[in-house]
Amino acid sequence: MKILNSSLTSLIHQRLQYLNKRSEVLTGNIARADIPGARRQEIRPFREIAKQKIVKFSNQDPVNSEQYTLDLSAKDIKTEGSEIEREMEIMEMNHNTLNHQALLDIVLNFYKLYKYAISRSG
Repeated sequence: MKILNSSLTSLIHQRLQYLNKRSEVLTGNIARADIPGARRQEIRPFREIAKQKIVKFSNQDPVNSEQYTLDLSAKDIKTEGSEIEREMEIMEMNHNTLNHQALLDIVLNFYKLYKYAISRSG
């Protein structure tokens, strides 16, 4: 079905993958916070990655789940010069979690509207 297999759906799934990966990076930073001299890692902003890696989805295969995959590599994670501050990492993790939950809420509401439209059709 075209509506379930759209560019928007693919982009949302890729953004969720990005937020999951960012959560892993932030968790690693929190775990290394007590190590003297440990440097924080950060994943490049989604917008930068999207410009380079996300393909335009015009003719998608409805069965192919690979169309939703965001290919993140080690090059997308950079080590910054600043030392890790546990409180800042926890704040970033909370922000990331809120973004993830908001996006999941959008997806849930989209599918509720879709279900409503089907149940009310003809």
